[in-house]
Amino acid sequence: MQAHAAILTGDLIRSTRGPKDQTDAAMQVLAKIAQDIDDDTRFTRFRGDGWQIYLHNAGNCLWACLLIAARLKASRIGLSTRISVGIGPVWHLPDRDLSAASGLAFMASGRGLDDMPPTRTFAINGESVDRIQQSIFAFAADRVSNWSFEQAEATAMALAHDMPSRAAIGTTLGITRQAVDARLAAAGYRLLEDAHLAFVERYTQSMQKVDP
Repeated sequence: MQAHAAILTGDLIRSTRGPKDQTDAAMQVLAKIAQDIDDDTRFTRFRGDGWQIYLHNAGNCLWACLLIAARLKASRIGLSTRISVGIGPVWHLPDRDLSAASGLAFMASGRGLDDMPPTRTFAINGESVDRIQQSIFAFAADRVSNWSFEQAEATAMALAHDMPSRAAIGTTLGITRQAVDARLAAAGYRLLEDAHLAFVERYTQSMQKVDP
């Protein structure tokens, strides 16, 4: 049985209202996030403000969405993004440019973005995706939409691979550990982390390499 991968397809919200430099800066943030996620993660920019990320580990799909939202907000660039996640097998995966890639995960991700209402920022569709998972994504999107800059900044640090301590985050931000805890609590970090771990548990068993 072929492994499930996660494809994230997105577009920047209201990017055409600002200068091209703003869009380019947001894309640089997205490319850096993809680089930080995993050695096998791949990023491609499409049509100016569109983009796509391949995640070998489908279980990291919610975490990746949260990390993207947090870092974009914390960057102060002034742009956010919609994200449609597609779960399923990948049939063809080029080394770099995802425009030539194919598979059910890519189809589910692209169609999900096309069907996403303007008011939604996260969506998930594809093989084995149920209403519970879709509801978790809707909940996560709602929490993210209410983040302040300070909450997003603390969350972005807490979501990092090296999992810095609250004290370390506080030192970096110049605030107390208690202030970090307060920002993360207001961001709903604990519930979002639990949701991420549930996705990891759900999809880890299906991990395997996909040949280009």
